[in-house]
Amino acid sequence: MIHRWRVPGRSRVVHPAHGSVVVPHASNLAAVMNAAEVWGCDWAEILDAQVWAAPGEKAVPMPTLYK
Repeated sequence: MIHRWRVPGRSRVVHPAHGSVVVPHASNLAAVMNAAEVWGCDWAEILDAQVWAAPGEKAVPMPTLYK
């Protein structure tokens, strides 16, 4: 998980039920998995999300999953 959040690429993931978020991008699947962590859902539920390049945009911070 942490390796997906430490890549230099950025993408915007857009889903009709969850909105839009900029996350680190190693691949489209990794971006969807990162977005699912931010949104608190299972990544398989949002496989229909659109993934767009977002160079130069700031990604959201990695969510804290364990408290």
